Amino acid sequence: MSVTLGIDQLPRLAVPEDYPRVMPSLAQEHGPIFRRDWGPGESIVYLVGPEANKLVLHTHRDCFSHDLGWTPIIGDFLGKGLLNTDDPVHAVHRRMMNPAFTMAYMSRYLPVMQRVIAERTRDWPQRGVVDVYQEARKITFDVAAETLVGFHTGPVLHRPRRRLRLRGRDRRPVLATRHDHRQ
Repeated sequence: MSVTLGIDQLPRLAVPEDYPRVMPSLAQEHGPIFRRDWGPGESIVYLVGPEANKLVLHTHRDCFSHDLGWTPIIGDFLGKGLLNTDDPVHAVHRRMMNPAFTMAYMSRYLPVMQRVIAERTRDWPQRGVVDVYQEARKITFDVAAETLVGFHTGPVLHRPRRRLRLRGRDRRPVLATRHDHRQ
């Protein structure tokens, strides 16, 4: 049996700043789909768990817009690309990028990944407390920036990383459904 709920019928939760830590418990308590206020008149909807990931990334991916969700966050400094386009443009970009994800290319990325991880984790023992989630985001960003775009770790990445972090604080949605934005 399938149940269709409008966005206003979804549970509205107060999601704390350390949300990655509490998402599983929120999903267990309230169900895998819930929302929080995102700004004046806006909500962000969270879909948590493997079934939700399958829905968003595979079975119903055409119901979600990467453009509407990601362009406000990354569009200013990355322009339009694979991360923030919808089909049919997304399919064209994906075909162009596919060679970068073959085994031959992936083996070339390993030294970059090892170097970035070593650089980023070098001072962890001295720091005492490390926010692994935030550090993993920085590592992922640096590896992707160097391997996919050609930016090397260092000052050249400070501005894009800072802009991404600031955009996140503006409370703009990361994932938007096409249905929610129809005129």
